[in-house]
Amino acid sequence: MLPFTRQERAVLATLVSVFVIGTLLRHFFERRPEAARKVHILQGGQLHATVDINKAGYEELVKLPHIGPATAKRILEYRKNRGPFRTIEELLLVKGIGSVKLEEIRKYLTISGGKRN
Repeated sequence: MLPFTRQERAVLATLVSVFVIGTLLRHFFERRPEAARKVHILQGGQLHATVDINKAGYEELVKLPHIGPATAKRILEYRKNRGPFRTIEELLLVKGIGSVKLEEIRKYLTISGGKRN
């Protein structure tokens, strides 16, 4: 055994335990898809989170400025019927989103997995 005192072994065991638990918690929270999609947008504030338009649900979409319940439903319906958005500009094909509205929300948007078969 290593030449540590009983107290040093206790401290070492505690540190290792904290490290292992922290690693497990980090792994758990990084894998939760709902945690990755949480959106906090302050209009006119300093916090600007992004919303992935191919992953966002209704709750995330209605948090976007200038996107109401009806438009959020149309975005989800479009995605359901046509598959993932390939570009952010494709939102222009959703009724209720014009070029002005798109430019106002563009800074809050991101896109992933926009490939269609």
